[in-house]
Amino acid sequence: LRAPESAAPVTVTVLMALALAGTLAAAWRSFRGQDAATGLFWAAGATLFAPLAALALELGWAPTRTIGPALWATHVIALAALMVWLAVLYARADGESRRRAALATLSALSLIAFALFIMLTETALTVALGALVVVAAALDRRFRLPEMGLFIQAAVLVLGYRLFADPGIGWALDAPVWEVILAFGSASAALPAAQLLLKDTERARLGVILESGALSFGAVLADVLIFRWLRDSLAGDAFNTHWGTTLMALPWLMVAFATAWRLQLGGPLTNLRRGFATVTGAVGLAMLAAAAVAANPTGYQFGHENDVVGPMLLDTLTLAYLLPAALFFAAARLLRHLGPLASIAFYVLSGALAVLWVGLEIRHFWVGSDLSVRGISQGEQYSYTVAMMLG
Repeated sequence: LRAPESAAPVTVTVLMALALAGTLAAAWRSFRGQDAATGLFWAAGATLFAPLAALALELGWAPTRTIGPALWATHVIALAALMVWLAVLYARADGESRRRAALATLSALSLIAFALFIMLTETALTVALGALVVVAAALDRRFRLPEMGLFIQAAVLVLGYRLFADPGIGWALDAPVWEVILAFGSASAALPAAQLLLKDTERARLGVILESGALSFGAVLADVLIFRWLRDSLAGDAFNTHWGTTLMALPWLMVAFATAWRLQLGGPLTNLRRGFATVTGAVGLAMLAAAAVAANPTGYQFGHENDVVGPMLLDTLTLAYLLPAALFFAAARLLRHLGPLASIAFYVLSGALAVLWVGLEIRHFWVGSDLSVRGISQGEQYSYTVAMMLG
């Protein structure tokens, strides 16, 4: 809250200069190491010391409030330039062994992403992170840097966090359509591009992560656009409808299924992925249960806002219940590595939603768009009987 005519304090600059001295000392020591292991140890210290100091300042002090985002981002990007210089020196000194150069490159990319977080808005930052994923894949393909795989995995997680949580789906429901398409579309396009670059390399197994991420982002984009179109085209509050509640559940279910697909990779992140899939799947199932019970169009609580819209078989009932039924059926077929119990559960959920859809479509045929009207006609009863016999 300093006066506008006063200069910014130099405390941040001094602290970063001290951290830079530590990085340069570790880098000098890495060039004088007696063996490769010692040199790699000090190179790791050089590429971590100053960046971690910058991260500590960001988390513990928030320098943007004191010196402004532009000046703070300048500090970070200057540190990234230093890491690029170290990467060049390590590459010249080590020849075909590029472990130290890879560490410096990884540090530089992380710092660039850090600076982008400081400076850019929601959409621009998402686009920039997608571009960094492609850049990391291109660097790995050109110079064979195994550590880029770690950066790519972290970047996909950060992209998912931004698209689903911060600013997330809530932002996408009200932001300008072109910004939403740009944010989700750039992320959905960047991951297949990175996968194509890594196709013939030792990191081809990252393709599962990139593919599932791209499918998730694309599915959520389609879901958000459909939701916005229906919300803006129909009267009432879309959140109080059977189809609106289901559309809010589908992104969480897609994320859960995509994460479950990644469990085939194995490795140390298996338990984390399993936990993440469980949490997101539980959220999606809770919303889907609300669509089937609380927001069921046969209820009275939402009035005509929850009426069925559209002709039979192409109405909002199909969107709300048959679409997730098809999704669970596909999960039962594609996620067999989860075991027979999971497949049985997916089949049961798919069947239950399909039965609910058939029953509601029959009622739609006999009573029209307002399924909450009282009473059941004789013809409707016969229709239910015939449907049960056929089932």
